[in-house]
Amino acid sequence: MSRHVSVEATVTVPVSAERAFAELLDAEGQGRWMLGTSIYPVDGEVAAPEVGSRLVAFTGVLGFGILDTMEVTEHVPGRRWVVAHHGNVIKGSGVFSVDPEPGPTDRAVVRWAEELDLPFGVIGRLGWPIVKPAVRWGLQKSLDSFAAMLARG
Repeated sequence: MSRHVSVEATVTVPVSAERAFAELLDAEGQGRWMLGTSIYPVDGEVAAPEVGSRLVAFTGVLGFGILDTMEVTEHVPGRRWVVAHHGNVIKGSGVFSVDPEPGPTDRAVVRWAEELDLPFGVIGRLGWPIVKPAVRWGLQKSLDSFAAMLARG
């Protein structure tokens, strides 16, 4: 098994692609819908969500979890946002993309994909088939919460 793996989730949201994308990129607001995660923009020369901006995320419960440092590497307004994960455990890239739902509708399809380099060598590679369903569940649960938040207005 490769040490490079991917996992993704999608959801259809009841708002325009433009509005969905704007809500996705509200880094500090992501904690309202992202499961067990708080995200903080890091002060610097470039402000989030622009390319070169930096973010720090903590995912966990009761103070135990994982710290993830990120840098925005791609920003296509209204469509796609990519971060490079530089943490000690999480390395790789995360991608949010938004597409208008086909047809005459004011709905959008949101996709969250993670392309990761597994940590912990052979142990990480052997453990990925066990961990992947939980990671995918967390992504999907978060996107479902995102859709519900948008539906509430």
